[in-house]
Amino acid sequence: MTRTTITSLVRGKHVELPIDQVIYFKSDCKYTVAHHPGGELILVDSLKSLEADLVGRFIRIHRGTLVQLDRIVSVSRNKNGSEFILTIAGAPKPLSVSRSRISIVRKALAERHTA
Repeated sequence: MTRTTITSLVRGKHVELPIDQVIYFKSDCKYTVAHHPGGELILVDSLKSLEADLVGRFIRIHRGTLVQLDRIVSVSRNKNGSEFILTIAGAPKPLSVSRSRISIVRKALAERHTA
C-alpha cells in the first residue's frame, strides 16, 4: 500500500498532510520535520522509515534530508564549487547534496527524465 499522508500531533489534535505537499523531510535531533508550502510539521517518524515507505517518490540527498524527487529543479555547484546543491521547487533556499549521494541523485534525475 502506498502511503498518501503523514500525521502529526499539533496542540493535541492529529493533523494530516498529503505526501504530495511535502517538499522535503529534514532530521532534527530525535524528530523529523516535514517542510511544506504552509510551513513545517514535526513528526515522530524516522527518516529511515519515511525513506522505506516513500521509495521512488523521495530521495535521500544527505544523511539527514529526503527530498521529493519531482520537486528537484536543478543540480549545480555552490559559488566556490566546493559542494553540490539542489534547487527545489517550493523550497526557500537550495539544499546541499553530500558527495556520497550526488551520483545517486543524478541517476534518479536522469531516470525521471527518460520515464
